[in-house]
Amino acid sequence: THTIGALAFAPDGALLVSNGDGATRLGDARALRSLELDSLAGKLLRIDPISGAGLADNPFFDGDPTSNRSKVYQLGLRNPFRFTLDPASGQVAIGDVGWNSWEEINMGGAAANYGWPCYEGGSGISIRQPYYAASAATAGACQALYQQESSVTAPVYAYDHSDGGGSAQV
Repeated sequence: THTIGALAFAPDGALLVSNGDGATRLGDARALRSLELDSLAGKLLRIDPISGAGLADNPFFDGDPTSNRSKVYQLGLRNPFRFTLDPASGQVAIGDVGWNSWEEINMGGAAANYGWPCYEGGSGISIRQPYYAASAATAGACQALYQQESSVTAPVYAYDHSDGGGSAQV
Protein backbone atom coordinates (compact mmCIF):
# COMPACT_ATOMS: atom_id res chain seq x y z
CA THR A 1 0.00 0.00 0.00
CA HIS A 2 2.96 2.36 0.46
CA THR A 3 4.55 3.04 -2.91
CA ILE A 4 6.29 5.94 -4.65
CA GLY A 5 5.80 9.10 -2.63
CA ALA A 6 7.77 11.90 -4.27
CA LEU A 7 10.40 12.71 -6.88
CA ALA A 8 12.92 15.57 -6.88
CA PHE A 9 16.17 16.50 -8.50
CA ALA A 10 19.18 16.95 -6.23
CA PRO A 11 21.54 19.89 -6.90
CA ASP A 12 23.97 17.46 -8.58
CA GLY A 13 21.28 16.39 -11.09
CA ALA A 14 20.55 13.01 -9.50
CA LEU A 15 16.90 11.97 -9.26
CA LEU A 16 15.71 11.26 -5.72
CA VAL A 17 12.74 8.90 -5.35
CA SER A 18 10.98 8.07 -2.08
CA ASN A 19 9.45 4.60 -1.96
CA GLY A 20 7.28 3.09 0.78
CA ASP A 21 7.70 -0.33 2.36
CA GLY A 22 5.00 -1.94 0.20
CA ALA A 23 3.47 -3.73 3.20
CA THR A 24 -0.17 -4.55 2.59
CA ARG A 25 -1.57 -4.64 6.12
CA LEU A 26 -0.75 -3.53 9.64
CA GLY A 27 1.92 -5.71 11.16
CA ASP A 28 2.95 -7.15 7.78
CA ALA A 29 6.37 -8.84 8.08
CA ARG A 30 7.17 -7.62 4.55
CA ALA A 31 7.82 -4.23 6.17
CA LEU A 32 11.27 -5.66 6.99
CA ARG A 33 12.17 -5.11 3.33
CA SER A 34 12.76 -1.48 4.27
CA LEU A 35 15.94 -2.66 6.08
CA GLU A 36 17.16 -4.96 3.27
CA LEU A 37 19.61 -3.28 0.89
CA ASP A 38 18.65 -5.54 -2.01
CA SER A 39 15.02 -4.39 -1.87
CA LEU A 40 13.82 -1.02 -3.16
CA ALA A 41 10.99 -0.95 -0.59
CA GLY A 42 11.13 1.59 2.25
CA LYS A 43 13.96 3.60 0.74
CA LEU A 44 15.06 6.93 -0.60
CA LEU A 45 16.68 6.11 -3.94
CA ARG A 46 19.27 8.23 -5.74
CA ILE A 47 19.51 7.38 -9.43
CA ASP A 48 20.54 8.65 -12.83
CA PRO A 49 17.44 10.39 -14.24
CA ILE A 50 18.04 9.11 -17.77
CA SER A 51 18.96 5.46 -17.22
CA GLY A 52 17.59 4.74 -13.73
CA ALA A 53 21.00 3.34 -12.77
CA GLY A 54 22.49 3.68 -9.31
CA LEU A 55 25.23 6.26 -8.97
CA ALA A 56 28.83 5.34 -8.19
CA ASP A 57 28.97 7.70 -5.20
CA ASN A 58 25.86 6.22 -3.57
CA PRO A 59 26.67 4.76 -0.13
CA PHE A 60 25.81 1.15 -1.01
CA PHE A 61 27.09 1.11 -4.61
CA ASP A 62 28.46 -2.38 -5.30
CA GLY A 63 30.02 -1.82 -8.73
CA ASP A 64 26.85 -2.80 -10.61
CA PRO A 65 24.73 0.30 -11.36
CA THR A 66 21.70 -1.92 -12.12
CA SER A 67 21.64 -3.64 -8.72
CA ASN A 68 19.04 -2.50 -6.22
CA ARG A 69 21.55 -1.73 -3.47
CA SER A 70 23.48 0.56 -5.82
CA LYS A 71 20.38 2.77 -6.03
CA VAL A 72 19.79 3.06 -2.26
CA TYR A 73 20.63 6.38 -0.61
CA GLN A 74 18.68 5.98 2.69
CA LEU A 75 16.66 3.14 4.21
CA GLY A 76 14.31 2.13 7.01
CA LEU A 77 11.28 4.19 5.94
CA ARG A 78 7.60 3.23 6.15
CA ASN A 79 5.72 5.67 3.96
CA PRO A 80 7.95 8.59 2.91
CA PHE A 81 5.19 10.44 1.12
CA ARG A 82 7.01 13.81 0.86
CA PHE A 83 10.56 15.10 1.12
CA THR A 84 12.63 18.19 0.44
CA LEU A 85 16.29 19.13 0.46
CA ASP A 86 17.61 21.50 3.12
CA PRO A 87 19.33 24.24 1.07
CA ALA A 88 21.93 24.94 3.76
CA SER A 89 23.00 21.40 4.72
CA GLY A 90 21.99 19.45 1.61
CA GLN A 91 20.35 16.86 3.86
CA VAL A 92 17.04 15.33 2.88
CA ALA A 93 14.05 16.07 5.15
CA ILE A 94 11.41 13.32 4.84
CA GLY A 95 7.80 13.28 6.04
CA ASP A 96 7.27 9.62 6.98
CA VAL A 97 3.67 8.60 7.76
CA GLY A 98 3.60 6.38 10.81
CA TRP A 99 1.65 3.29 11.74
CA ASN A 100 -0.60 3.35 14.82
CA SER A 101 0.80 6.25 16.79
CA TRP A 102 3.60 8.27 15.23
CA GLU A 103 4.28 10.71 12.41
CA GLU A 104 7.93 11.61 11.75
CA ILE A 105 10.21 14.14 10.12
CA ASN A 106 13.51 12.43 9.34
CA MET A 107 16.70 14.20 8.27
CA GLY A 108 19.92 12.57 7.28
CA GLY A 109 22.61 12.16 4.71
CA ALA A 110 23.92 9.24 2.71
CA ALA A 111 23.34 5.81 4.32
CA ALA A 112 20.92 7.10 6.99
CA ASN A 113 18.86 4.24 8.42
CA TYR A 114 15.65 5.36 10.13
CA GLY A 115 14.93 1.88 11.50
CA TRP A 116 11.36 1.11 10.38
CA PRO A 117 9.74 -1.30 11.25
CA CYS A 118 11.82 -1.90 14.38
CA TYR A 119 11.76 1.76 15.42
CA GLU A 120 9.04 4.37 15.12
CA GLY A 121 8.57 7.79 16.70
CA GLY A 122 10.44 9.93 19.19
CA SER A 123 11.87 13.41 18.67
CA GLY A 124 15.63 13.14 18.75
CA ILE A 125 15.43 9.55 19.99
CA SER A 126 14.41 6.32 18.31
CA ILE A 127 11.63 4.38 20.03
CA ARG A 128 11.41 0.63 19.64
CA GLN A 129 8.21 -0.32 17.83
CA PRO A 130 6.53 -2.77 20.27
CA TYR A 131 4.55 -4.85 17.76
CA TYR A 132 7.50 -5.62 15.48
CA ALA A 133 9.85 -6.11 18.46
CA ALA A 134 7.54 -8.85 19.80
CA SER A 135 6.22 -10.48 16.61
CA ALA A 136 7.63 -13.95 15.95
CA ALA A 137 8.00 -13.07 12.26
CA THR A 138 10.05 -9.92 12.83
CA ALA A 139 11.57 -10.05 16.32
CA GLY A 140 14.85 -11.62 15.18
CA ALA A 141 15.57 -8.88 12.64
CA CYS A 142 14.62 -6.19 15.15
CA GLN A 143 16.77 -7.71 17.90
CA ALA A 144 19.74 -7.67 15.51
CA LEU A 145 19.11 -3.98 14.78
CA TYR A 146 18.70 -3.21 18.51
CA GLN A 147 22.22 -4.60 19.02
CA GLN A 148 23.44 -1.84 16.65
CA GLU A 149 21.19 0.92 18.00
CA SER A 150 23.75 3.63 17.21
CA SER A 151 23.37 2.82 13.50
CA VAL A 152 19.79 4.17 13.49
CA THR A 153 19.09 7.85 12.74
CA ALA A 154 16.41 9.19 15.08
CA PRO A 155 13.61 11.44 13.80
CA VAL A 156 14.32 15.15 14.24
CA TYR A 157 10.65 15.60 15.07
CA ALA A 158 7.81 13.17 15.72
CA TYR A 159 4.38 13.46 17.21
CA ASP A 160 2.06 10.91 18.71
CA HIS A 161 -1.31 11.07 16.96
CA SER A 162 -2.94 8.37 19.09
CA ASP A 163 -3.94 11.02 21.64
CA GLY A 164 -6.11 12.91 19.15
CA GLY A 165 -3.31 14.98 17.62
CA GLY A 166 -4.28 13.99 14.08
CA SER A 167 -2.63 11.89 11.42
CA ALA A 168 -0.50 13.07 8.51
CA GLN A 169 -2.32 10.70 6.15
CA VAL A 170 -5.74 12.30 6.70
